[in-house]
Amino acid sequence: MLLKNTEIQYYRAFGNAVRITIIILAIIVSLRQIGVNVQLIENALIVCLAAVALAVALSFGLGAGSIVTNIIAINQLKRIYVKGQRVKIDHIEGQIVEFIKSAVILDTDSGRAMIPAKSFQERASILLDEDEVQ
Repeated sequence: MLLKNTEIQYYRAFGNAVRITIIILAIIVSLRQIGVNVQLIENALIVCLAAVALAVALSFGLGAGSIVTNIIAINQLKRIYVKGQRVKIDHIEGQIVEFIKSAVILDTDSGRAMIPAKSFQERASILLDEDEVQ
């Protein structure tokens, strides 16, 4: 029920996996209590859990790579640019309105543009005026 409220997409599958894991652990503990050697089952369970943990970590690392790059880049940008300065990156020119967690908001002639922070590191950006508006 808790995961359903947080809008996690596969909350039922996650709940079923936890339920099955608890049942398997209970069976292993029960077998050990009656004197059955369950070392092979324990080792197989550890290998399976490690494989699942590695798969989750790898998918999270690959999926969040771009966001982490933008978060790191925004911290560098805040040292170089300040709100109110006019900048040009590629064909977009505008005044810096705001720094959000992973992007820069520019006020352009066409409207507001959200530029990913890593774009400032990957492409040439030009500071159009040296006046630091506060």
